[in-house]
Amino acid sequence: MSTFISQIFASIKCVNHKQKTEFINLSSSLNQNQSRLLCQKCDFNINCDNVFEKNEVVEFLENIQIQQKNLQEDYDKQYNLFRQLKDQINGYLNSIEEQFQQEKQSILEIQIIKPGNTFDLFLQNNNGMNIDLIKKMSDQLSQLIIQNQDTLQLKTESIIQKEEDLWKLKQKIEKLQQFEQLINKRDSQIYQQQQQLSQLMLSTTQSFINIQVNFIKTYEKKLDEQIIYDLKFNNNGNIFVIASNLIVDTNSYVQIYQKQNGEIILIQNIEIHEGDVRQICFNSQDDNFFTACQDKKIRFWKQKEQNKWSLEQELIELNSPANCIILNNSQNYLVAGGDCLYFWKLVNGKWTHDNQEKDCGQRIKTLSFNLNDQLLAVGYQDYSIRIFEYYNEKWIQKMQIQKQAMLINFYNENDLVGVQRNGYFNFYEYDNQISDYQISEIQLNEENENYIADFCIQKKIFALSQQGKGPINLFMANENRVSKPFQTIPFQGDQLFFSNNGNHLAIISNKQLFIYQDEGERY
Repeated sequence: MSTFISQIFASIKCVNHKQKTEFINLSSSLNQNQSRLLCQKCDFNINCDNVFEKNEVVEFLENIQIQQKNLQEDYDKQYNLFRQLKDQINGYLNSIEEQFQQEKQSILEIQIIKPGNTFDLFLQNNNGMNIDLIKKMSDQLSQLIIQNQDTLQLKTESIIQKEEDLWKLKQKIEKLQQFEQLINKRDSQIYQQQQQLSQLMLSTTQSFINIQVNFIKTYEKKLDEQIIYDLKFNNNGNIFVIASNLIVDTNSYVQIYQKQNGEIILIQNIEIHEGDVRQICFNSQDDNFFTACQDKKIRFWKQKEQNKWSLEQELIELNSPANCIILNNSQNYLVAGGDCLYFWKLVNGKWTHDNQEKDCGQRIKTLSFNLNDQLLAVGYQDYSIRIFEYYNEKWIQKMQIQKQAMLINFYNENDLVGVQRNGYFNFYEYDNQISDYQISEIQLNEENENYIADFCIQKKIFALSQQGKGPINLFMANENRVSKPFQTIPFQGDQLFFSNNGNHLAIISNKQLFIYQDEGERY
């Protein structure tokens, strides 16, 4: 491990102090998206970006060293077990060989025709055969049979039993050989796992140290009396829709913006709604979208011509306004959450009411489908989580997780990630053996209440800000680990909205709208 570290921290001379140090100073400029280490003795501008401190990197490398040490200890333990089993197998095979020798000696002892007697000589040299000799041997054979009739019967039975014992020994040998092959295979798998883990640690090191995501501000707008409840980007990120209260002088609650020639412009105000619009949901396969209004209606808007959307269908089955709406990954199932869950199916191009789950007991705040659309995670106003499973063409509650979370998203087929109100980050990993979730909790900030967060599943990054205070910190998740903040945006985050691809981040702060874009995706 020391050799690996020495390759990372090449010893150089600090220009400011003219003394040997293990860290790169700030005397030379950086290329785009590069980070460097800092000599703690050097003075530098506190606003300098892309600087990793010594203790952060050393702590990270020490964690890698601990992982490698644990892996080596596990490998040594498995290898020692293999050697012990191999020695036991060899000892057992030697004992079997001794049994074979004993069986051979027993067979020689029970032979009726001993080596060197008349029959044996006759078999060795049949040239001296004559009538007298044949008669003599016949008489001897008759006498032997008469004298040893009972013994022959017993010895015949003994030989049969010996053959059965030999067959059983053969079966044992074959099983031992199979077990030895299994041990060898296991030894090979351990080696492969060691290599895979090494590659994983290398890729994790690269992903956490050489972070290539850097958001820069591309748009800002004063909101005045407009209150934005939701903002959603289309799949490409070049169109976003705002859901709000009544916008003065427009008689609309929804606005559509588009990026054109590097500028973001308003292209359409949508009217018709009869109350505040609280939720937007885009169809990821095209630029059509849904709006959820306080008039207890969900409306489907379809792009009829370029930069022009028209009402296609109204869904009127809601008994209460929807706090959240979501499409599954297959884009053929729509779910809304209010006082209960509502479901619609896409049938022959029309959205048809399917069923609804009653008696929730709490208002629904967040929804998330897993990758194969068989599980639905539902977050409630009391921050509890329930998991529903699609079974026999119905959604049935499978389990409830008591750990509170204000934001919940499926990470893969079964596992979830979430953020609590106090800013803690949770991983909910499903354990098939106990048919329940194992929860690991990571503290990212000092424990405070009322954090604002949003998560992008595609880029595995999330934004976190304490409500009413700044700044906004961006983190990266990898399996069940979370990086330290890789970027800080100096605004308080009243609301945060990632695009699906993670290239855009919309921020509502102090009655202003800011759009940030990943610098590497601008052109």
